[in-house]
Amino acid sequence: MALEIKVTFTPPPTRVYQVRVYYRSADQTTYRFRPLSPQENAWIALIPAEEVRGPRLQYFISAAVENDLVLTYPALNPYNRPEDILITAPTSKPAVLVEEKPPAKPVETKPAEKPKPQTAPLPEITLHQARPDTTPTKQPAAEETIAAESGEPASPITILSPSDAETLAPDEVAIAVSLISGDAEVEQKSVRLWLDGAEITTLAESSPSLITYTPKELKPGPHKLVVQARSAGGSPLPQSLVRFTVESKTAVKAAEKALQVHLFADGRTEQVLDESQSLLIGGADFTGAYKSLLYEGNLYLTSMEDRNKQPANRFYLTLHNKWIGVAAGDIHPMYNDLILWGRRVRGFSGYLHLGFLNVDLVSGSLTRAVNGSRSADSTSRSYGTYQQNLIGIRPSIGSGKTFQFGLTLVKVKDDTQSIRIGSMPKDNLVMGPDLKLSFDRGRIQVEARGALSLLTEDISPGAVTADEIEKALNLEEDLPIDPESLADYFIVNESTLPLNPLEKTSMAYNASVKLDYLSNLLQVGYKSIGASYRSLANAWLRTNLQGWYFNDRLRFFDNKVYATFGYEDLLDNFSRQNSNPSISLKTFNYSVTLYPGQDLPQLTLGLRDQRRDNGVEKVQTAYLYDGEKTDTLVIDDRDQQTYRDISAQVSQNLSLFNLPHTVSLSYISTRNIDEYKNSRPAGDIGRELNTGVFMINVNTQFTTPLKTNLSFASNRNSGPLSAGNLDYLMFGGGVEYGLYQDRLTLLADLRRMQMTFTGPGDNGFGRTHFRLGATWQIAPRHTIVVDGNLINLSSDSVDSYTDKIIRIRYDRYF
Repeated sequence: MALEIKVTFTPPPTRVYQVRVYYRSADQTTYRFRPLSPQENAWIALIPAEEVRGPRLQYFISAAVENDLVLTYPALNPYNRPEDILITAPTSKPAVLVEEKPPAKPVETKPAEKPKPQTAPLPEITLHQARPDTTPTKQPAAEETIAAESGEPASPITILSPSDAETLAPDEVAIAVSLISGDAEVEQKSVRLWLDGAEITTLAESSPSLITYTPKELKPGPHKLVVQARSAGGSPLPQSLVRFTVESKTAVKAAEKALQVHLFADGRTEQVLDESQSLLIGGADFTGAYKSLLYEGNLYLTSMEDRNKQPANRFYLTLHNKWIGVAAGDIHPMYNDLILWGRRVRGFSGYLHLGFLNVDLVSGSLTRAVNGSRSADSTSRSYGTYQQNLIGIRPSIGSGKTFQFGLTLVKVKDDTQSIRIGSMPKDNLVMGPDLKLSFDRGRIQVEARGALSLLTEDISPGAVTADEIEKALNLEEDLPIDPESLADYFIVNESTLPLNPLEKTSMAYNASVKLDYLSNLLQVGYKSIGASYRSLANAWLRTNLQGWYFNDRLRFFDNKVYATFGYEDLLDNFSRQNSNPSISLKTFNYSVTLYPGQDLPQLTLGLRDQRRDNGVEKVQTAYLYDGEKTDTLVIDDRDQQTYRDISAQVSQNLSLFNLPHTVSLSYISTRNIDEYKNSRPAGDIGRELNTGVFMINVNTQFTTPLKTNLSFASNRNSGPLSAGNLDYLMFGGGVEYGLYQDRLTLLADLRRMQMTFTGPGDNGFGRTHFRLGATWQIAPRHTIVVDGNLINLSSDSVDSYTDKIIRIRYDRYF
């Protein structure tokens, strides 16, 4: 099944421009991403089931918000230190299971209603997957089931799913029991689960905080779940019980035909300095199914759309099932992570997946045509952007469960007729195989990918002849094919990289082996990406890099301790095609996470060391003579540095003054250590940088529908570019109050940031942000959000001023 990603913000920013989840399997070199859509109080995305591949999925969250800020989770170096989701398989058939941080205390809800998303500082991630139903026939004693209905005091055990009186489809039943949400500590090994009178304890997955079980399929009709446990002291705890109903398949199929739609509109007006501007956003997304055919789409429209820029609007429509599918609009195909992997393509795609034989196709444009311009007197010009067209195909054999071999071919070319004023149109051809082998129910996986590229940097002169190529390469034998005759497929001229493919500088490959045994997720791999390798469909891929990598994640003490170890030994600029030296990059990653149990803090410690060494040990001296005098030039190209990142995070739920609080502390230190600091020539500004960030956040829930948030952060920076320190202090608080059974929520927020620079030309800067807003739930699945913002900025060198921002958002779900 698909993996749902849910993200909430604390405190919620005034404006969220975009939220994305970037994810990859641990063996992949690049990330794919999916945008998150706003839904009520959260941002949500679904990662398709076929992309959730074990034994581990790595991810990070990136959000673009107000004031040109980009928030990420994890906060420090998310690209190189992503979060991990552990994925395992049951004994019968491959499936996926998440081993994640213990969930926060759930919101109490009315029967048959889904809980509202909670505000949390970190993304909330859940995953449900069908498991084989092997329920034993043993029946509990009569007194064991009757006690659960006898009106005993409320149990400290919370049944997260299903909800009482909830109605579910046969394949949607997921049992989840929280052991950390009550007032009494629960002895994990004493917990027993009974479903319709049969004990299912031995079939469930258990951790110190959560017990989960998903039956293969339950019969239509009423069902009952009973949970029994003892406290840490051995005394029996009150039982928990829920009743729920499973629909018949006929009713589910009828419901699947119903179209589910989300409409939204967002308007914002702001006055910054003396300039006013407005932004309007609107759109819709929908999903539905008819029998085995699934359909979904989305539409995103914004007033920022400008024909003279790249598209800001987005649209997408797809129809698909297990074997065949088509899609149109803004699509993100993923064929081979060295060639085409998540790049937005505006066009069409389709697939035919028969298991033994599969074909994937895509055709569209990576960029749209934007005309350049020239001045009336032709003294200056601005070059435009060509429409860049792409066509790709990937045939493959094998379903991928135990074996798959594929071959990807992608052609990208600039349309020289799309604009009048442009520069250096390009032609790119990339081809490569990929192989996947899986053994022992996915515990052993071998994957390999390769690619070879040709890129012509400027096709405007046209193709060259065979004689010109032979002369350029000093070939004694004639070429078997005249490049000019291939111009309809690929244009070859003096700007083609590489001009001689036999040099192998445009070759890329990556191979890895993954093992999942004895509570270890181990991966070893080797990759090499040539200096001349270019794929315009994956332009952000780092080239001229080769080396091996290793990482392992271990679990100890009933999943209460997680330890991660990683090492990379890479060589940058390994081809030495220029005069620059090769750079050795050795990176060590260590992290330990502790989940000791209820009433104890959760702790994460991380350390990352990257050692950079270009092998240059001497300072060079050059003498420049201009005919009258000689100048001495000292050249210090030595580069031997250690980049050290240290992070520590601790969070604790506690009760103070009879109120529940959540306190979190974080410390992040980043330091660049220059090994040649003491021997740099006079006047060298140095290369060391030091940054330290400390953060504290306190959330409190009062007995009344009142929530508060207090936060403080300090950021100290020192480095060679200044003679002093650059320090930031940030503090603030917010309140949220619910009225009319939380149908109306009022909020107020006040934040202050102060920057101080201690050095030549002392200067300070301050920012005060006040926010006032409300969320009104007109009816279920029908909300309006309004907020206003006053942002005052003050400085020692300029007059202070106040920006004003007003925003209103409307969401409607059908």
